[in-house]
Amino acid sequence: MILMKIVVACTMFACAVASASPYQMPNTESKILRDENTKREYELYIKLPEDYSENVNYPVIYLTDSWYTFPVVAGSVQVPMATEKMQEVIVVGISRDLSMDRDTSRLRDYTPTSPKNWKRKSGEADLYHRFISNDVFNYIDSTYSTDKNQRTYVGVSLGGLWGAYVLLTYPDTFENYVLASPALWFDDEYIFRLEQEYAKANSDLKANVYLSVGSLEVLKGEGFTLDMVIDSRRLYEALKSRQYENLTIKNAVVDSANHETAFPASSIMGLYWLFGNDS
Repeated sequence: MILMKIVVACTMFACAVASASPYQMPNTESKILRDENTKREYELYIKLPEDYSENVNYPVIYLTDSWYTFPVVAGSVQVPMATEKMQEVIVVGISRDLSMDRDTSRLRDYTPTSPKNWKRKSGEADLYHRFISNDVFNYIDSTYSTDKNQRTYVGVSLGGLWGAYVLLTYPDTFENYVLASPALWFDDEYIFRLEQEYAKANSDLKANVYLSVGSLEVLKGEGFTLDMVIDSRRLYEALKSRQYENLTIKNAVVDSANHETAFPASSIMGLYWLFGNDS
């Protein structure tokens, strides 16, 4: 009898497991969007506030590398918003090009140049910017109730590099930039040359920029050392030294974090810096 009860219990458990639905984050939607210029397809993941209302115009947080960044950020903002410690926002994650693997897609889309000694496809940051600033923005703004004057970009690593490039090339694309562990080393530190060019041609930079990096983000290999902590500080100091009237910028270091672990803290602290309410 006892054995029979165990068998029945195990069978019931197996049925329960088999019939369970995959977990889906509440208030989320997805959409496959075609780039009208390149005909490439990307999937968008959208997280709406719990009390989303068409009567409110919400700031929108745009994320690249959505396979990783979207669940981290969409989950992290929930408690601050629920406790009214943070302004309610819409979170939008943008996937890789669905026709290729993740690493190939991000290297092509997030990099602004094609180094001569780089064998893999790169340097299509402008095409990617066109897709986001046209197709993605148009879809999100026509589908949801958004504040078109409050767009924020959050990017990590090569995504952070893309954000820095957009800041210095198309600064009006976003009002706010959270650049987490940006790969400023790419193409012999091209981004620092771009910063100098921007400063020569412009007297102001209107943006709120949160730079963040883990304290352990020093990458060493045969014959090279990439100190991302120093690079982040250099970009911060370069932009700060220009004394742009409409630039607000902060540089933060996440203690005891490396390149693989810094993003969760960098992203939520950056967004809290932008949208937090301590009153």
